[in-house]
Amino acid sequence: MTDQLRAPDEPVFTGDYGQWHIDASYDLSDNLSVFVEGLNITDENIRMHGRLSLEVCPSRSLSGFFMHSFAV
Repeated sequence: MTDQLRAPDEPVFTGDYGQWHIDASYDLSDNLSVFVEGLNITDENIRMHGRLSLEVCPSRSLSGFFMHSFAV
């Protein structure tokens, strides 16, 4: 990642962060299952910086994602 203030060959470091994921499935019958999944349910962001921690790059937002499905 680069911007107008950074040279393209300068390193970019990612700070520590954590994400919570959850998933569950349930067999409604022998022929039908339901599945739900949530990714990054705490809506964490990635923070990046240059060689010094004061050289802050734009943070990247990783919004939570949820989905569901049925299987026959």
